Amino acid sequence: MIVDKRCTQMISMLLAANTCVSVEALAGRLGVSKRTVYYDMKKINDWLKDKKLTEVRKKHGKGYYLEEAVKEKAEEMFGGMVKIDYIYSPEERLALIAVKLLTSTAPVFLDELMEICQVSKGTASADLKELKHLFSEGQLRIAFTRNHGYVIHGQETRKRQLLVHYLSQLMENKHGWEDIFRHIHLSFHDNDLNTEGIYVHLQSIKAIIADCEQELANEFTDEMVHLLALQLIVMIQRLLQGYRIRIDREERKALRSTPEYRAAVNMARRLEHVYRLSISDSEICFFTMHLLGSKVNYSDLEAAQNDEMEKLKQVVKEIIHIFQSYACLLIRDVSRFEETLFTHLKPAYYRIKYNVSAKDGSAQKLKEHFKEIFWLTKKSVSPLEDLLGKTIADAEIAYIAMHFGGWLQRAGKKPVKRKKAFIVCENGLGTSNILWGQLEKLMTTVDIAGCISKRQYESKEYEADYIFSTTFLTPQKQPVLVVNPILSDQDKQAVLSFINQDDGAVRALKTPSPADIMNAVRKYATIHDERKLMEELTAVYQEHAVTTKREEKPVLKELLTKEMIQYQETAGDWKAAIRLAAAPLIKNGSITHAYVQAMIANVEELGPYVVIAPGIALPHARPEQGVNKLGMSLLRLKESVYFSEQEKHRARLIIVLAAVDNEKHLRALSQLMTMLSDEAVLQQILTAESSGEIIGYIDQYSLV
Repeated sequence: MIVDKRCTQMISMLLAANTCVSVEALAGRLGVSKRTVYYDMKKINDWLKDKKLTEVRKKHGKGYYLEEAVKEKAEEMFGGMVKIDYIYSPEERLALIAVKLLTSTAPVFLDELMEICQVSKGTASADLKELKHLFSEGQLRIAFTRNHGYVIHGQETRKRQLLVHYLSQLMENKHGWEDIFRHIHLSFHDNDLNTEGIYVHLQSIKAIIADCEQELANEFTDEMVHLLALQLIVMIQRLLQGYRIRIDREERKALRSTPEYRAAVNMARRLEHVYRLSISDSEICFFTMHLLGSKVNYSDLEAAQNDEMEKLKQVVKEIIHIFQSYACLLIRDVSRFEETLFTHLKPAYYRIKYNVSAKDGSAQKLKEHFKEIFWLTKKSVSPLEDLLGKTIADAEIAYIAMHFGGWLQRAGKKPVKRKKAFIVCENGLGTSNILWGQLEKLMTTVDIAGCISKRQYESKEYEADYIFSTTFLTPQKQPVLVVNPILSDQDKQAVLSFINQDDGAVRALKTPSPADIMNAVRKYATIHDERKLMEELTAVYQEHAVTTKREEKPVLKELLTKEMIQYQETAGDWKAAIRLAAAPLIKNGSITHAYVQAMIANVEELGPYVVIAPGIALPHARPEQGVNKLGMSLLRLKESVYFSEQEKHRARLIIVLAAVDNEKHLRALSQLMTMLSDEAVLQQILTAESSGEIIGYIDQYSLV
């Protein structure tokens, strides 16, 4: 009897839980259906029976739990399972093969890879083919010879980067270290590193990194401390094997001027003493790049005073300015937000500059669940791309979007200070900010007191009623709830149950379950088909549970209707154009005349920021300056109006947006901008003679 990765994760959740775990929570956390959870639970119970252990228990209406006797045997149980029964996922197999090839000092052949990954020849060959493709993207090549087996060719810098990337993936499999490192050759002075050995080295190197944090007046995220330690282990191992990195002289000169270089020098001297080796200036500079690109929980802004950082500060202002223009909102306390965003963008700037990959599993989820904010951010980062001369990858854009999203969700909110909670997050400010915003929106009786790292949580006591964490923790005084950085519907239900505690016991949601309703019906009526009724009740319950948690964001066609579109020859000047464009919104009561005056005043005070693209102006003001309800109107002029004397500030399309908050208009706005980004569609709008001619395009892009 065997269990796979997903079953292992499910057992981990049950072991970490202090109360019952619902099937919805399991499904949401693992990203699978409830049917899959039931199927996997059967496999787990079969495995437990095979090991002479008590099956997973189920409490009606609450969920699954493990008996304390089983939990006490958890270490022994997991050790046996991982060593004998664990099946590597495709991603784990690729990481195993990559690290094996990058660390091996002897020839590696296909049969050895088959044994390591416990797969057939066909599967091992397919994995190698996939890895060759991935390596080619990283400018490395996997070659094969009869005498030397599989060998990797390419720059040492790229080998190091990929080795850290894949090694960190394997380290995430906490239950599989012993088995994994049995196959991987990491050695210091001919002493092979087993699970315990690498853990000891990691801890000693992390202590050196902690001193580095003190020197830089920074605090790296928990995840970054782990990755930096792995980076140093890899560097030491490669140096001992005779592999060296070479960095261009001019680049080294630039790096030497940074505080991070001086910190890297101090770290190198300590490592030289401990591991009896010589570390060159190129190696120190290579590690400096990674220090510069490391995500931080906080940073000393006063230290960032060189010309390069002053340019970046200006870029931060420009990005925020563009985002506000596209999103049709004005961020409150913008100077404070500039500091927050700069703290994040500084390491991101160096990661992009020196091709240090960003690692975060939340990027794809953010693109899916907060696509409007992601899209707006992607449109806003052009100043950073211009500064670097590079296109910014989606993973980095997602980090920036997290800051905008978190700030928008928190803007103007003052939670009722009845109870207090902290957020524990390993991945830094971006992830914690987006989670902060979601939790504050969901909970009306809990005040989020702050975000802390896992290391902070473990080293100090915090006065709080609840702890929300994106990673498993050992609870201290307060109860802990582990959630995804981007809350699923199941996570939201778990949060609401969690804060409804009484004497440490989590109460169920107030909404009655299908079983509760069935029991009530059974008392007073004859049920002809219980199974069918239960299925119907369950379907209704699930539909209600999801829809009641979703806030509706109108699509474009719901706002930009035929009545909201006007075509005119001319408007005289830009002020008259704004008044004319806003007229339909005045007529239907969406805005007051005060809002029109506020839009004009904003342009007079802030300049022609409303011209967001050639020929397109998007004037707006704050919701409290005269917005009654969400609305949008469009004016097409045959003759342009000028918002300044410069040619680039003329516009023929004037779009007025009346936003009621920071979020409800974003979906329609992103659809509008996507439509106007299509040159062919834009030309049709500019040459159309009536509103009816573009309604079809509006309907089409409302589906995006």
